Amino acid sequence: MQKSSLAYAVCGGLLLLGAVSALNAAPPQKGEPIQVFDGDAERVCTRLFYFNGTGSPGQFSIDYGQPEWKAEYDSQFDTTKGKRLRFGKDFWTTLDTNLTISISGKDVTPGHYYLALDRSNDDKWSLVLLDPKTIQGTKTDAFQTAQTTGGTLIPLTYEATTTSVEKLTVKLQKGDLDPKKSKLVITWGKHKLSAPIVAQIQTS
Repeated sequence: MQKSSLAYAVCGGLLLLGAVSALNAAPPQKGEPIQVFDGDAERVCTRLFYFNGTGSPGQFSIDYGQPEWKAEYDSQFDTTKGKRLRFGKDFWTTLDTNLTISISGKDVTPGHYYLALDRSNDDKWSLVLLDPKTIQGTKTDAFQTAQTTGGTLIPLTYEATTTSVEKLTVKLQKGDLDPKKSKLVITWGKHKLSAPIVAQIQTS
């Protein structure tokens, strides 16, 4: 396995050079010696937390690694069509929620999910929620994201931006008026993906 397939990842919406090799990387074949890797990986957590004075009625968070954008990735953008893409860097990007939330109108029940991205041949982007038990059962690493099947696909809105974001950034942004409403925003390079979120929670 090439070192580059471990070192780079596919981002929040955009899989690119270096990450392409990660999509195509195959797991070790039977009979090959086991290789062991160690090291510390920086992670970022974005969280939406509700508090009512006596405690928390609920919260949800996304934990992820941050690949850096490189100028040569621009030429690889169109190669992501029709593919399931790695989202983040190193270990799986995860969503953890202890309340039911709706993302782009699709209900997500309390639990823990591994996340991927999907870009269809007709250029529709989706956030993919995968069952950790399934992934753990098959011992599938995040660099093998392209080999996963199933999961819940949640529509994302794509937007090209004028300002480039150096590191993959994922934000859970609270709404201005309705505390139930928030927004998922994923940015990397000059690319942005977003989805509305509604929490099923008592606000009074």
